[in-house]
Amino acid sequence: DWAFDYGATPYTFNGVTALIPPAPSSPDGNTRALRLTVNNNDTNGAPAAVNLYPKHLALSGDFTLKFDLWMNYPGGPGGTGSTGSTEHAIFGILHAGTNANWATASAPASDGLWFALSGEGGDTRDYRAYEGNPSGPPTDLTASLSASNHTAAIYQNLFPATRFETPGAPGKNWVEVEVRYMNRVVTWLLDGVVVAQRTNTSFFTNGTVMIGLMDTFASIANPARDAFVLVDNLRVERLGPASFGFESVRPQAGGISLVLTGAAGATFALEATTNLNPAVWQTLATVSSGEGRATFVDSNVTGAPQRFYRARQ
Repeated sequence: DWAFDYGATPYTFNGVTALIPPAPSSPDGNTRALRLTVNNNDTNGAPAAVNLYPKHLALSGDFTLKFDLWMNYPGGPGGTGSTGSTEHAIFGILHAGTNANWATASAPASDGLWFALSGEGGDTRDYRAYEGNPSGPPTDLTASLSASNHTAAIYQNLFPATRFETPGAPGKNWVEVEVRYMNRVVTWLLDGVVVAQRTNTSFFTNGTVMIGLMDTFASIANPARDAFVLVDNLRVERLGPASFGFESVRPQAGGISLVLTGAAGATFALEATTNLNPAVWQTLATVSSGEGRATFVDSNVTGAPQRFYRARQ
């Protein structure tokens, strides 16, 4: 559904029913988005997927794909009290726009670089990464992620029980997804936090973007009406000569070390917040990329259960 009004759609969070709120980036509280479902037939369950590609969009150089994602699933935490709750939102870059890209052994061809995540932590690999294969199914790069299960510390800190029904999984709440391509480095961010990064050594160096949904299990969600994803405020942004990106965010003795990469000489304000809803950003410092890299240590992290960073001009 290309213009689904989700503002009147109920969802159940820890036993409490409410209406889906507007996405954080939506202007004037708008509640229309793209709604995707797969494998929700009441009788004939089978693995299935859908890919969507913009027409006439060919990207090269440095750019980033961003959108707000809501993953809904039936049942309670971890899909308890339901069946067939596990599905994966998928999204990628550098695609031809002509192939079906999903985790199936029967794919005759695949392309691009793409990621997947489940909403309720019901899979052994809730977070996945793939590289296309022109002569068959995609190459599974999930092992290259720092972690693939929602129980890992990185995801438990990113999606805590205070905001998410299943700690460590991004379902039943709005999450900003970003796939950044800069200097041949692919970076996957969720709510501004780097969850995966690798240098692109494939021959996929230009193409369009992809969003979609896949269900690799034959079971049908029950109730099926609660299994869907919403994609809102999707945009592709060019990253020009002054662009900055986070190369790594790592804890160390005395604070958090942030390493940023960008064009030489670019200057940015580095900001931080402990809460994204609503976000109140504090300027930490003005940093310059020098010869293409800048390092900053944030020592003011004591007592904060979570901390988010951004760099902007």
